[in-house]
Amino acid sequence: RNIIGLSTPLITTTNAKNTEQVVSMLVSQGHTRIGFFSINNRMAITEKERFEGFCSGMINNNVRIEKRYLFDTTDMRKQELNLSQAQQKKMFAQYFS
Repeated sequence: RNIIGLSTPLITTTNAKNTEQVVSMLVSQGHTRIGFFSINNRMAITEKERFEGFCSGMINNNVRIEKRYLFDTTDMRKQELNLSQAQQKKMFAQYFS
């Protein structure tokens, strides 16, 4: 990430474009249940760019964006802490089956 106020050389990725390409690749391989994980609902600018690319990729590939596949890892961690190990496995199995 660029550090505000510090003028130095920077090598970075094109977050939106790269994420859109990843989504397109997944769709081309037959995947349709594609999710997005964020750290929390106050995303850093780079994470927002990746989310924009995710949305563009889904829309451009005619794949519906489903809220159940949009994850806030902070909230998931809170949910996970209140579950037994068996319940945790069941919770994550629904996303990775």
